[in-house]
Amino acid sequence: MDSNTAALVALKHHEDVEGLFAAGRFDNAAYLAGYVIECGLKTLLLREGMPAAKQLGHDLPLMTGNALSLAVQMAPAIRRYRVPDSADFQHIVAHWGPEERYEATGFMDRAKAESRLRAVRETFTALIVPQLLDGTVRYHP
Repeated sequence: MDSNTAALVALKHHEDVEGLFAAGRFDNAAYLAGYVIECGLKTLLLREGMPAAKQLGHDLPLMTGNALSLAVQMAPAIRRYRVPDSADFQHIVAHWGPEERYEATGFMDRAKAESRLRAVRETFTALIVPQLLDGTVRYHP
């Protein structure tokens, strides 16, 4: 996967999160929210051909910590993109994992899903939209 692909996957999942949340499907909306965050971060980590991003798997704390610091050192231009630091964003980074897909129906209530939705919107606005606007990510519907 490259940076552009990661951005397009984030866009696809963002649309699904919005739709699932609107339909009251909070478990699946919250689960997919983690992938939006992951792919949003990977758009930065995969810049300048940094192949190590694939080995990070779904480790959001590592992606927002040491891996991102290293990426900024290797590609200083990504410093202009601001990773969100809100409580909603920090909570999903600390608590999300792909194993949520095995949780029982109803594990995520509306308030928790709404928190994740805010983190998704924040990530999209902070990481994906600016890259679309400056042309580092290309979207062809």
